[in-house]
Amino acid sequence: MRIALTDAAVAKAKPGDVLRDSGRWTGLHLRAFAGRKVYYLFYRDKLGRQHRPKIGDTAELTLQEARQRASELLLRVGAGQTPERPSQAKRGGRTVQTLADRYLVEHAPRKKASSQRNDQLMWERHILPHIGDLRLEAITAEHIEAIHHRLLSKPYMGNRVLSLLSAAFNLAERWGWRLPGSNPCRYIQRHQELMRQRYLTEEEAPRFAAALERLRADYPFQVAWVRVTQLTGARESEIRMARREWRKQPHTLSLPDSKTGAKVVHLPPAAQAELDALPVDGPWYFPARRGGADKPMNRPSKFWNRLVKEAKLVGFRPHDLRHSFASAALAAGVGLDQVGALLGHKSTQTTKRYAHLADEAGRDLAELVGGAIEGRATSPDR
Repeated sequence: MRIALTDAAVAKAKPGDVLRDSGRWTGLHLRAFAGRKVYYLFYRDKLGRQHRPKIGDTAELTLQEARQRASELLLRVGAGQTPERPSQAKRGGRTVQTLADRYLVEHAPRKKASSQRNDQLMWERHILPHIGDLRLEAITAEHIEAIHHRLLSKPYMGNRVLSLLSAAFNLAERWGWRLPGSNPCRYIQRHQELMRQRYLTEEEAPRFAAALERLRADYPFQVAWVRVTQLTGARESEIRMARREWRKQPHTLSLPDSKTGAKVVHLPPAAQAELDALPVDGPWYFPARRGGADKPMNRPSKFWNRLVKEAKLVGFRPHDLRHSFASAALAAGVGLDQVGALLGHKSTQTTKRYAHLADEAGRDLAELVGGAIEGRATSPDR
């Protein structure tokens, strides 16, 4: 969020905060660390390369002096000079901030836009406030362990930060910035992630269906979105942002891109009927209700909250419709590999989270078949 930096905003900044200036000093920003606050300047050179030199600490500079130094530095850049990063001049080496800059410019753009944003936020919130000014070659496993341990209460985020750092230090070795085989993340153990498995039970499913039908008259698009998501096992955003041109055949949606790349979503008859019943209103099946039909519907949080309240469900999210699809498929006797294919999983490891459901379905099926065999063996007619 860009805000106009003021002395009051600087004084209130807390560790992890990043305050960005606007107007004449766009590019100047303040990063708050534990025990210190530092001004940096973001700019690109004539070749489009990203730079983020340190301007100085708030203990040394007022905001007015930081803006003055930023203006002088930009004038030097405009004249074709390449100002040296103060931290490099003092320490004679690259810092973790240098690694982050090059990573975000050269490596992150290969990812999806959402992943790029996530990478930048992880650098800014969880990494740079703690080790951004340290020399790259001085980083050890202890530094990485400390960052990872701070996120012990958020194991998923902690493991994502660890993966990001591991990839970044591999690149540092490739670029000749660290010795080969010196990645400090190598032996750090990942946090244990408790996978959240929430799906509709046999008791909840009828209540959920009844609540949907009660709300259909007032929320036709939202109900159709839920139903198609529920019937296909697709991610809720894949259905919510579906374009009519993707339906090249009545029974499929051909997504040009998804979390795992291009993907085909198979539409059972009930899902086809839901889509066919929607009025044509632009290129989207589920257009935005405000601001015209030139963009897809935002996630309808208010509707969803009302739906789960009507159905008397606790802790049920839109993504749990996907888990419910997998549960129903396995209960119907569909194999684990086939469920993974329907869900569009790229890795079999992702599908294995449903293995316990497959075991339950297999046990029920075995009992059913076993009972039938016993019945035949004891039948007086045979």
